[in-house]
Amino acid sequence: MRGNTVPELDFVVVGGQKCGTTTLHELLARHPQIALPADKEAPIFHLEKSDEEVSRYLAQTFENRLRPGSLAGKVTPHYLISPVAAGRLHHHSPGAKIIVLVRDPVERALSAHRMLTRRQREHLPPEEAFRSELEVLDDGSAEVPGARAYLSSGRWKTLIERYRDRFDSVTVQTLYDLGESPESVLSTVYEVLGVTPHMPSNLGVAYNVTSAHRPGLDRLGRRLAGGPLRPLWRRVPERRRRQIAYRFETIGRSSGPAPTPPPTPPELSDDLRARLVELYREDVEYLSDQFGVTADRLTL
Repeated sequence: MRGNTVPELDFVVVGGQKCGTTTLHELLARHPQIALPADKEAPIFHLEKSDEEVSRYLAQTFENRLRPGSLAGKVTPHYLISPVAAGRLHHHSPGAKIIVLVRDPVERALSAHRMLTRRQREHLPPEEAFRSELEVLDDGSAEVPGARAYLSSGRWKTLIERYRDRFDSVTVQTLYDLGESPESVLSTVYEVLGVTPHMPSNLGVAYNVTSAHRPGLDRLGRRLAGGPLRPLWRRVPERRRRQIAYRFETIGRSSGPAPTPPPTPPELSDDLRARLVELYREDVEYLSDQFGVTADRLTL
């Protein structure tokens, strides 16, 4: 605790995007010794904020959530790709334990592309979008900023090393293991955090899987927690807020007949896929050498 009111974060799951952060957030949120913000998609350390603003944000976020002996944590897909989040997070919470979720970087890029396409924020096919980003990377850029950083967001070595350079504890788990053996993933995370093992009732449930998407309902769900409705929203009891937010998410993504059949993974040309395999060769070897994550545990 800082000033007995503002917590330093004990741990942060920093990403990656489309690698299971929502599922891990929902599992950890059921642990009696862990305090998490209700809103996973409300990060702050990738933004230009003063120490005072960060302290105020954390004090409000964890108000009435921290109990004696509990850990303050955060799960977000945004921090891993951010070039500044690691430094800002270390400035505020240097003792935080870092957890990273990874998957096959090509499949991660395709999943991110499907997500943005369904949200009508991407109109190029994956082949064209990925080749466009490759041109930028081939020109010498280490990464492409923004939501469309499909390929940069899977450069695991560069992204993870930002945190290993600053934090003493960095743990890597995979989306594959989270789906196939969630008990093992949770046991590892609990051991790293030093909390009592606790297997929640929602173990084995996958959240935020890219499937049928209804943007109108998703937008309605988000507006309940922001904008002019925020004062009314904050007056709703916390448990009820979580129920409403979850209901809107499940309606928006999976309830009722889908307007179109579930998508099959977009196909890439053999030439492009070969280029991507070569692009990520060092990253796959890095995960194996440094964390014992073998290639077969990256693919779903």
